[in-house]
Order: sequence, then structure tokens, then C-alpha cells
Amino acid sequence: MALTQSAQKMIERYKHLKIGALTVRTPYFINKGNKVRGGLRVAIGKGSPEDIEDEAKIISMKNKIDLQTLSQEHITDFLINENLGIDCSGFVYHVLNEETKEKYNKQLHTYLKYKSKNPLRKLLTKLRPAENTSVQVLADDDNTKAIQLKDIEAGDLIFLLGTGEQHELNHILLVTDEKKENGKIQTIHYTHSLKWKQDKKNQHGVRDGKIQIKDINKPITEQTWIEQEKTGEENETLWRAKTAQKIKIGRIQTSK
Repeated sequence: MALTQSAQKMIERYKHLKIGALTVRTPYFINKGNKVRGGLRVAIGKGSPEDIEDEAKIISMKNKIDLQTLSQEHITDFLINENLGIDCSGFVYHVLNEETKEKYNKQLHTYLKYKSKNPLRKLLTKLRPAENTSVQVLADDDNTKAIQLKDIEAGDLIFLLGTGEQHELNHILLVTDEKKENGKIQTIHYTHSLKWKQDKKNQHGVRDGKIQIKDINKPITEQTWIEQEKTGEENETLWRAKTAQKIKIGRIQTSK
């Protein structure tokens, strides 16, 4: 089982932004208190591929930069320097939004509950759902029901909550496919947006990984994680998982 064609196309769009004469992978960007240009979602790591491409054109014209002459490396540097990228929840939101539109003919936010009691915040959430859908919102039990590892399938989410040395980071992986043998899961394929500590300046962003199931009865952190040809201690996504205070495998509540 795999994601819908629309969701897969959205992932590919993030992997192949059309900037200048070339295509580049969307880099990772998370807003940490930066001033937002005009409240644009693209400025806080929540933009669609089209948002990022359009903003890159606007900035390049403003600064008189000819994107057509830049190499892939320099285009990526340009995006990073201008804080144009996608964070993990923004990426998942736009991909899953395509999934729910194709499968159920509904926008993702119509299935989500946002807990704010502030009337203005509620209005902003309706008007700007991508900007207001964080890892915590998606991980809320009212929005995703917990499932077991053995039941995982495309479209499910793996939440890594309270990760890192200080346990102050949250992260999310989107399951894109699962391979089974005799009805039992053998491999889980996922996609996400992240920056590893070992990544060079222009290496981070949207990318894929997989989890090979060695023993379905053991925790997901005890399976074999492979990303960027790294396993074990060299795999920083696995390190995130192992330092997490809580791991939740969840499925969007579409039946409510």
C-alpha cells in the first residue's frame, strides 16, 4: 500500500523545487522567533512548493539576483540564506492535505481539532491551517489515534516527542509505504524534513528513510533504521527516536 498519487506528487514537488533553470531539494527551515515577512507562511517553514518558488523569485528580483545563472549548490545556498525551506510539520501538512483531498474530497484541517479557546486564534486557524498545525496538534489524541507497529500503513505518522539532548524538540515522520511478507510488515518507508548535525550547509531538507523490521514485538527504536546510508549511532533520525520522551505511531482520525 502506498500514498495516493496526489500525495506522492507533492513529495516530489518538495524534492524538486523549480528555481531558475534547475530543480533543487527543499531545505529544512524552522522558524525560531524570526520576524515574519508580512505574515507569510513561506517565511515560517510552512509554505507549499509554489509558495517557496514564488518567494524565491520575488526576493531574487528585489536583490537583482539572476537565478537562471546559479548552480544547484548556489540556489540551495540562496534558499537557506533567505530562510526559504520547510519544517517537518509543514511538510507533512501539505502532503497529507493532498492525501485527504484525493481519498475523501476534504481538506486535512477539517479533520483536525485545534484546542485554542481564543476567538481570534480560532479564526486564524480556519484561515491559515498550515501555519497553525504543529507536531503537537497532529499528535493530539483527538487528531490521531494510536496504532501498533504491526498495523502501520501508508499515511500513518511516527511522532518523536521531547527528543534531543535537552528533550525540547518534536519531530514527525510520514509513512509513505510498507512492505509485507506473508501478511507481516518487513519494511517501513518514510519521508520527512530534517537537518542532521552532521549535514553540510546545503545537504539537509526533505528526504526519505526506511525501517527494517527485525522483530515486530520489539519497540520501533530496536528495529534497523536506514537513512542516507547511515544506520545505528550514525543515523541521527534514530538518535532522535532513542532520545524521545514519547514515541507515538498515529493515524489521522477521519471517521469522526
